[in-house]
Amino acid sequence: MLNARLGMILMITAGIFAGMSNVSFAQYTGPGGPSKSSPDSGPVDAAFGQYETGQKMVTVKDLKRNPVYDEEVVLRGRIIKRTGENAYRFKDETGNMMMLIDDRLFASKPVSDKTKVEVVGVMTDKHNPKDYTFNVIRMSVLK
Repeated sequence: MLNARLGMILMITAGIFAGMSNVSFAQYTGPGGPSKSSPDSGPVDAAFGQYETGQKMVTVKDLKRNPVYDEEVVLRGRIIKRTGENAYRFKDETGNMMMLIDDRLFASKPVSDKTKVEVVGVMTDKHNPKDYTFNVIRMSVLK
């Protein structure tokens, strides 16, 4: 009986790991990202996260005029360039700013400088208002 249970546990565990072996992590594929020879996994259409209702939709211009440090806000635009490890330049119709985006938020689809995204996060760098930085908590691709 013990051997049968152990065998079943081993089979289930092996199945889980076999399924995980097909998991791939996407990345930023626009300027500053990896070389263009990276394989393309198709059109970007997967949501990376959902934001809670009631979060304020703002623009880059809004945040630069009146930075909001203590609450999550939502921005829509494009990530136009990777500038360093987890550092990106984001642009909307009103301006651009630096964003810190953990690689895990890119989920399983690549994002390029042409991809429109929605990001949820908070402002950082209270002490240096000339270099506004936004810390992204959740991100989704818009169609």
